[in-house]
Amino acid sequence: MTHPEGLKIPMQVGAELRITRDAELVVDNPEIELSEGRAADAVLLYRYDEKSGEHIIRLLDPVANHRA
Repeated sequence: MTHPEGLKIPMQVGAELRITRDAELVVDNPEIELSEGRAADAVLLYRYDEKSGEHIIRLLDPVANHRA
């Protein structure tokens, strides 16, 4: 499964993100699925680089608000 632009993954504290050997994503976020992402504590951006064989995960929207 390839996502050239990246795949946004909403996550809650304590949820699991697993990447299988076949580069498939398995996300255990039952409460977020019911709320359509509105209950997310953070949003990750995932993409797989086929050239390098690397899985790239970037934090887009964190829980903490560091603005003072």
